This record gives sequence, C-alpha cells and structure tokens, in this order.
Amino acid sequence: MQNDDQLERVRLVEPQPGWAAHSLPGLDQLLTQTKRGKYVFSAAVFAIIAVIGAVSLPYTGPGVTAMLVVGPGLLAYTAVRMLMVTSGMVELATWPFTEVTVLPDGMRVAGSRLSLLLPDGRWLVFRTAEPNRLLIAGLRRVWLLGPDARGRVCVLVPSGVRLHRARLSDAPASGSTPLEPVVREPQRPADDQVLAATLRAARRRLLITAGVFALIAATGLWAGIDSAVRTHFRSAGLITAGFVMTFGMLWITGQLLWTWSKHRNLLPANAGWFELRASLSGPFVTSAAGISVLAGHATLPDNSVHSFRTAKIDAALATNIAVTGQLWAIGPFQRGKPIPIGLPGYPLIGQVTLDVR
Repeated sequence: MQNDDQLERVRLVEPQPGWAAHSLPGLDQLLTQTKRGKYVFSAAVFAIIAVIGAVSLPYTGPGVTAMLVVGPGLLAYTAVRMLMVTSGMVELATWPFTEVTVLPDGMRVAGSRLSLLLPDGRWLVFRTAEPNRLLIAGLRRVWLLGPDARGRVCVLVPSGVRLHRARLSDAPASGSTPLEPVVREPQRPADDQVLAATLRAARRRLLITAGVFALIAATGLWAGIDSAVRTHFRSAGLITAGFVMTFGMLWITGQLLWTWSKHRNLLPANAGWFELRASLSGPFVTSAAGISVLAGHATLPDNSVHSFRTAKIDAALATNIAVTGQLWAIGPFQRGKPIPIGLPGYPLIGQVTLDVR
C-alpha cells in the first residue's frame, strides 16, 4: 500500500519493488482467468456461425442471414480483440513493475492515444480512456512492465489492476498535442474532474452497448418477419427464434438504458467523501470480466457499525477496499438504499448498500 502524496488519507494498492507483477492483488486473479485458448475457441465458433449465415443467404433470406452474421460476427471480433490485447501479458507478469515518473512537458495526447516521454528519450504510447489520462496528467507517473525479448510492453495506471498494451517509439503518436498537468487537491465528488470523466465514460459505454444490443434485436425482428413472409408463416422455428431473440435483446437494452439513466444523477451536488473502515465477511473474488461483489461490515464516522454489500463493482475498486480496509462513501447515507462509493481523485466508482437485509 502506498499513500498518495497529495491526498494523504487515500491509500492505494500498488506494485512493490522487486515483486513479480502477478503478485499484485486483483491483477493476479485477472491473469489467472486470462486463458487465450477460450478466446481462440470463441472466435472460431462465432466466426463459423457467421460464415454459415452468409453462405445460407440464398436459402434463408436476408433476415435470417443478418441474425446469424451480426451477433456472432460482433462476438468473434470481440474475442479476436481480446486475443490481441492479452498477448504476452501472462509471460510479462512474471517480471517486476518499474515506476516511471513523467516530466510535466513529457505528456502528449492524440484522441485516446497517450504518449509519455521516458527517461531514456523514448516515448511510451498506449490507448487509455479520458479518466486515466487526467489521472496521469495529475500524478505524472505510471508503472511499466517490460519490454521483453519480443519488445512487448504493458502499462499499469495507478489505482488500476488492468494492464494496457503499449509500444515504445522514437516519437509520440502522430497528431499529438501537449497534455497539460492537472493540479491534484482534495475536492468534493461533484467537483472532481477525474470522477466526472469516469461517469461520462461509463455512460458512454452503456449507450454504445445498448446500441449494439438494439442492433442485434433489429436483426432478430427482421429474421422473424422475413421468415414469416417468405414461408407464409410455415417456418415456425425461424419465426419463433427471430422474435425470441428480439425480445431478449430488447430486455437487455432496456436494462442498460435504465442503468444509464441512474448514472446521470449518481452524485448529489453538495455531497462529500466519508472514510469508512471496512472488514469483509468473505474472500475477495474477481470474475473473468473483472467484476467483484464485496460484503462485510463498515464502521461509519460516528463509530456505528453496519453491514454492507456492494453492487457489482470494478475489480480495481474492490481490490482497494479489500486490501486497505478503506471504503470511501459519498454521503448522505441512506440505510437500505444504494449510495455511491469510489476513491477520491481516482477513476473508480460504484455503489454500496448499508444494513443489508
């Protein structure tokens, strides 16, 4: 654990000098579940389904073809992307992290690509979201893993447990402009620009995901209607499959949009941070998707003890709570109702419910 120099009460889970990367809590579980074989299998299966759908166009019509191509095609693309992102991570994780301090004028940004000037004159280039870029602009440091014999490099952003694939270059990413340093000081949640960027990014991901599921729903609806018209309602199987997929995808889309609407008003304007002491009632476990649920007891500022249970939160936030025993909540407190939690000054946000029954 390490204290942030500017927000002294906030404790972080960070790599320790000389320790292998896979010893970092949270990251160790994610790496254990990063099995490249499952991504290869998934990519192959979904690609085959998409090809079958494309080949069957003359026999089933465009509606069923779209249903068999769009959804499986997107899943195959996702699996291939995961293969690329995780390439070499397990091998690199046997190495120790190196802390890299970046000079104020050594940061460049081009869209989502961030370029950091290393002490040896090379540039570290990687893609990361706006909240992480703002955090790095304030802290001016990252953790570097590698390069290995094949030149592979990964980056860990402070407070995170996910590795970012990176590359070393003699120049910053093309089209880069200077990224100005960000002054870090204690702020209320509503005024924290890192937290605000985190919420914007979360809402954007929710809308994009909802759009993808709505697109898949549209292909299911098209398949059902097209099959009904082409077969004069004699192809009950294809018609049923199309409409079942439509209703299922629309239900998921509705859930995502409901979550998006709740995120819009997650932070009360005058709310403040409250440090709670947390003790877990069970082991800290992270799913393959990097999601955790924590339960235990929290001691409030008035020394009263309450049971708590988080919603599904990111593994990075769960790791910090589990290891440091700090649970930063955003008041006012409402027993039995979800309240926001996070880490002041860092791109982590979630929800917890006190006095779980």
